[in-house]
Amino acid sequence: DTPISLVSLVDADRQWFKARLGLDATSTPRDQAFCAHAIARPDEVMIVPDATLDPRFADNALVTGPFGLRFYAGVPLKVASGHTLGSLCVIDTKPNQLNADQIDALRVLGRQVVGQIELRQTLGLIHAEEERYRSLFEACPTPIIVYDIDSLAILATNRAAEAGYGYSRAEFVQLLKSDLRP
Repeated sequence: DTPISLVSLVDADRQWFKARLGLDATSTPRDQAFCAHAIARPDEVMIVPDATLDPRFADNALVTGPFGLRFYAGVPLKVASGHTLGSLCVIDTKPNQLNADQIDALRVLGRQVVGQIELRQTLGLIHAEEERYRSLFEACPTPIIVYDIDSLAILATNRAAEAGYGYSRAEFVQLLKSDLRP
């Protein structure tokens, strides 16, 4: 029941919004970031019912300026390594409060965001390892032929196999392992 929600990542100088709904801005300076306060307590949901009444934020430009931020609730995005990257937050321009179910929902959504961040990181590592394997496979001076053990269909070859057997990759994948003669 808030008009703004953000996935906010915080670095040394700013917070930037990996995802946002209801806000055109893509970042703010860290010294204005409510999320920078949220990540200081990585195991707690930070709720600011009315920022004008909170001494940490009463003179913040996001509160006193044209944006007029009043309500903030954020759950820190803590990854498996223990680092807190930012927060998933909801914001309103009027004072507000969350009930217990909404707080639980914010926590669940925060865990989903962390899961997506970690999945993306893992996929990046897998891609890098795949590229490394592919480079080693291609550079190996020994002919390598990868085939399906059941059908004997050839799935992949390296340059040395192409040079040694005289087939192109396109020709290799139309053959079975049993079609090859040393």
